[in-house]
Amino acid sequence: MNPEDYKQWIAELKKRVRSAQIKAAVSVNSELINLYWSIGQDIVERKVEDALGGNFYKRISQDLQSEFQNVKGFSERNIYFMRAMYVLFSPMAYKLPQAVAVDKVPQAVAPDIRKTVCRIPWGHIRYIIDKHVSPEEMN
Repeated sequence: MNPEDYKQWIAELKKRVRSAQIKAAVSVNSELINLYWSIGQDIVERKVEDALGGNFYKRISQDLQSEFQNVKGFSERNIYFMRAMYVLFSPMAYKLPQAVAVDKVPQAVAPDIRKTVCRIPWGHIRYIIDKHVSPEEMN
């Protein structure tokens, strides 16, 4: 292999490594947001807040942090945002029909909003909730 071919090969390898790193980061983010969605869904559907009262976010935060000491993301505020994300985005599955062709006949179906939300970085989701939704709207 001559030096020019080697340089070109190394440049291609670097591109592939960067591409794999980006794909891995997107995949990790998607799994994390999916977990946060499911925690938010559990809080809402099981009415956990009602059952545990005013210290709910503190209690679940402490329980999760004590079990997963090396995992970030289980602060009281973050758990609130998990619930808020579910409350904010889950109704959109029923409000955003999309036309799709089934046997060449257009039909309206609700998009899988959860998959769409899971593509958004957590910091962006928190920003949307924090800046555009009042606490009263989340209850």
